[in-house]
Order: sequence, then C-alpha cells, then structure tokens
Amino acid sequence: LTCSTFVISCDSVSDEISEQAAEKLMESLSGDSINVDIDEENGEISVSITDEEGTKTIEVLAHTIPDDFPSDIYLLKEVNRGGVTTVNSGDGVVVGIQDTLLIDIELARSKIKRNMKGYSLEFESSMDGLVSLMYTKGEGKTCVYTITKEEGVALISYAITY
Repeated sequence: LTCSTFVISCDSVSDEISEQAAEKLMESLSGDSINVDIDEENGEISVSITDEEGTKTIEVLAHTIPDDFPSDIYLLKEVNRGGVTTVNSGDGVVVGIQDTLLIDIELARSKIKRNMKGYSLEFESSMDGLVSLMYTKGEGKTCVYTITKEEGVALISYAITY
C-alpha cells in the first residue's frame, strides 16, 4: 500500500464533492478502498484505507491530542500546539505532533528527561541545534522527541507509538 498525504481545501458547500473526488483519486492510485472525511469547521481530515490486510485510519487533527493518548507520555506545556496526525493500523497507533517551543531548547530537554518516568532512555543526541531523545516502555510503546531550531524558531516534534 502506497499512500500520499496531501491537503484538501474546500468550503462547506463542496465538502462532499471534494471528499468523493479525493477518494476516487486515491483509490485509483492505490487500488484500495478509501474513505475521506473532511471537517472544515474543526480543521480535521480523516482517511480510512482498507486493503487485504485490514483497515488503517489516518487522522489529521488541527490541535487535538487523541482521546486514547497514553497519559504517561510527557508533552511539554510551553508550546503553541501545531498539527496532530494519528495513524491507527489496527495493530497499534502512531501519533505525530508538531509544536512551536516557547522555552529554551535545553530547558525543554531537561523537562522531558525529568518527566518520562517509567520509560527507558534508549538514545540521546545533541548536535548543531538538533536534540533527539528516544524512550521505550514495554512492548511497542515508543516516544521520540526531536527538537530543532529553524529560522530562529524552536520546534518540537513527537513521534509516539502505542
């Protein structure tokens, strides 16, 4: 299964037409059954892909963390929440979060390290303004933090698997 992610913009009158057009385009590219749901009011897009292995759901949520997000994974509070993408394959969930950091990079790093209780720090790297931390816990629970500075703005990305 190969799927390209792209942004679809539409007004409320043409939501249904845009959803159907996106479904047909992606189905023709992948050969799989695809359902697209666009909620312009909330800034959310949901794509469900069904193939021989089952159904996978990709959700792009404007600024919302999924309801079933693990409470033991530390998310910095000193951020402007950016986009949240959730992929549910049926075998597990992968969440990607992109935020703008409102505190110093080193302070962010120390807060993460102090608050990831119960997780093992598997990898840590810091070079040229890029900080990476990877934590694991039990079977299949992983959290990777990546902090970068671009054009004077510090960004933090989370990649969480559970």
